[in-house]
Amino acid sequence: MFDIISMAAGYLFLFYIGYFLWQGLVYIYHERADRRPRDRNPRLRRAKLAQRYAVALTHTLGFTVISLSSGLTGGGADYQTLIAGGVSLVFLIAAFALFDLAYRGGCPLMVNGALFLTDIGFIMLYRLNRDLAARQMLFAGAGVAVTLLIPFALTIIRRVERLKYLYLLAGIGLLSLPFFLGAKQYGARSWIIIERIGMSFQPSEFVKVAFVMYAAAALQKSPGPIRALPHCAAAAAFVAILALQNDFGGALIYFITFMVMLYAATGSLTLFALGFGGASGAVWAIFTFAPSVAAHVLGRVSAWIDPWADPADAGYQLTQSLFALGTWGLFGSGLTRGVPNKIPVVERDMIFSGIAEEFGPLFACAVVAIYIMIVYRAANAALRTREPFRALTAVGLSSLLALQTFVTIGGATRLIPLTGITLPFVSYGGSSIFVCFIMIGILDWIRLSDGERDRAAAEAAISAQPEISGDSSDSVKGDSRLKPRESVKEATGYDGENTDRESESGET
Repeated sequence: MFDIISMAAGYLFLFYIGYFLWQGLVYIYHERADRRPRDRNPRLRRAKLAQRYAVALTHTLGFTVISLSSGLTGGGADYQTLIAGGVSLVFLIAAFALFDLAYRGGCPLMVNGALFLTDIGFIMLYRLNRDLAARQMLFAGAGVAVTLLIPFALTIIRRVERLKYLYLLAGIGLLSLPFFLGAKQYGARSWIIIERIGMSFQPSEFVKVAFVMYAAAALQKSPGPIRALPHCAAAAAFVAILALQNDFGGALIYFITFMVMLYAATGSLTLFALGFGGASGAVWAIFTFAPSVAAHVLGRVSAWIDPWADPADAGYQLTQSLFALGTWGLFGSGLTRGVPNKIPVVERDMIFSGIAEEFGPLFACAVVAIYIMIVYRAANAALRTREPFRALTAVGLSSLLALQTFVTIGGATRLIPLTGITLPFVSYGGSSIFVCFIMIGILDWIRLSDGERDRAAAEAAISAQPEISGDSSDSVKGDSRLKPRESVKEATGYDGENTDRESESGET
């Protein structure tokens, strides 16, 4: 009986995530087709709420299936699981409501996508390890709480772009802490372990935001090749510290993020080529003068090239991941019916493979589509803003999310070598999910602030137009007095006429 329930639940999971993505497309379509402000557009509101219903239904179904599976031996449901599911559902509902209050007029697609991914992570982690799931929810709650303060904090600190040297010094300082207080874990000495409370974290996760803010502040004036060199050297220092800690996955993400921001700021192919040339020289130096580090890297590359050469040791993690991806077909084994625990460190590096095993590769592809939606909206924020610092910050943060997702999923699917990077919002990692929510908050603040500015400018321009009386309508027919409204629409994308027409027709 439970096998039938699990199979039916798998189809429902796929329907819910497909419906979530469809409503995202509906939102984007109506946002483009109807230029009314978001808070005056009922279609956008309906699409936003429909996505949230899909999240709530996925959450409820996931914890119900886990409860039934856990209670099979006892002949009933596992009420502890139902209580945990209820508590986490309250957290999700509260997070949705608080984001609406703190980021009124922001982009709900990024928030909905981030919380849906977080919920998928909750379900999978609870199925794998309940203690880790409880910790993950605490860190997610802390991340949401801090994110809700971002709009308030940035109204107090108005010129955050002037703090570039603070970002630089704080970032280098935090990133260097593992040299003095750190411990080696998963092959990298980039961790700080607090034994009294049994917690470990990576300073490099917190430094990501400072790194992007520094790069955006340094590059906002589009410096030439000579003036950009000191900033390139500072970015190289971040990357070098991570490389010395054997955190090559983090070093790769930092490096490519900076190169994307550098090209976006300067448009210089020369600087872009010099950056990759310098990175190639650094890699050659590491392989020449640091044989122990080179051996660590070559071991991962060898396991990636041919994991079947040593499937019981060096290639064990990757082979188990590939088995999980391809064993159960497109719809997966069903939640709780697979064996994802056989994949080493599945809750961190390989959670994508665990999701694909039990929810199915089709569901896993839909998870990738959610990441694409978030990155698309983040990149759109960079294109909308007119301030160079905000645009570069959005470019950097969206690049970070995209690269981290690609590197993690690419490693799990054998597209690239494994790097030990967590999957944003989904993998277990307190510092990771905490910082990911902060990045979403900053991106949403950029969209929110620019949207408010455009809307205020549009409404001010429209209200400043002289009214045209009925007696003089013939004399001004075809006259240029009607053009300011058109120019406002072209410049800002906001058309006040739509609202007037809707209000006259009685549509709300």
